[in-house]
Amino acid sequence: MNHIVELIKSNEQLFFENAEELNDEEVEQEDIDEYFAIQGATEEQLNAFEQQFQIKLPEDFKNVYRYKNGSGYLSLVWPQEGFYRGYRLLSLQEMSKKKSYFQNENRKMIEFPDVIGKNKYNN
Repeated sequence: MNHIVELIKSNEQLFFENAEELNDEEVEQEDIDEYFAIQGATEEQLNAFEQQFQIKLPEDFKNVYRYKNGSGYLSLVWPQEGFYRGYRLLSLQEMSKKKSYFQNENRKMIEFPDVIGKNKYNN
């Protein structure tokens, strides 16, 4: 198995062992079950994504997405200790949808509050 996928599996284990502490609340079993039900992306899905956006994905990225096509609503990537929330991995389909909002626009993301939500820039 790929090194980066092994790191993700290690992160998963740490997350589920410490989920309550990390989230300041208990993680629902339904959320855990949904996460483990997420399948990896197929080669066809990865190829279609590359073709859609005319890009070549890095092999590490492909390996991660072959393992899991996103992380659902669970935050499994924590940038630093004490950071309030981690990051979740979007599925290829979610990325495609989000990118379609911006790919032909030369505008700032804060001009799209209905897409990115409210934040300190667009109360």
